[in-house]
Amino acid sequence: MAERKYAAGTTVTAEKSLAEISELLSKHGVEERVAYQGKVALAVGFAHAGLQYRVEIAIPPLSDFATDSKGFRVDAAKQLALQAQETRRLLRSLVLVVKAKLTGVADGVTTFEKEFLTHIVTEGGQTFGDYALPRIRQAAIAGKIPSALPMPGEGNR
Repeated sequence: MAERKYAAGTTVTAEKSLAEISELLSKHGVEERVAYQGKVALAVGFAHAGLQYRVEIAIPPLSDFATDSKGFRVDAAKQLALQAQETRRLLRSLVLVVKAKLTGVADGVTTFEKEFLTHIVTEGGQTFGDYALPRIRQAAIAGKIPSALPMPGEGNR
């Protein structure tokens, strides 16, 4: 049996999910919140402690919904409906992720900057994650990244 995805079948609108994310951020001292929905992505932008952040999710392309679960082709209207449903589902997942990050920050488990590090907007306008991850992957492939264990400074016990 296929595993059911989180928030499959949700009826919560994209606008309501984006508003919920904005409200969560506001409760945690975030200024200048803005949400944007385009044809290929949804983004939430905000400022915190002098840094700009952008959290994005890709909207799955219509071609991902060209067939139903049984492999039969579906018409354009059905494709749009399936794409909208998946977008709503992804946004509910994003609400959960943001809520979890902010809960960890509020409880002192982590810091805001650490949790949202990959979403910091850099000088070139891209996020730090988009900037750094390809470079880190290259270093890992080249064998330049040390083992994750043991922890630095702890040696073997």
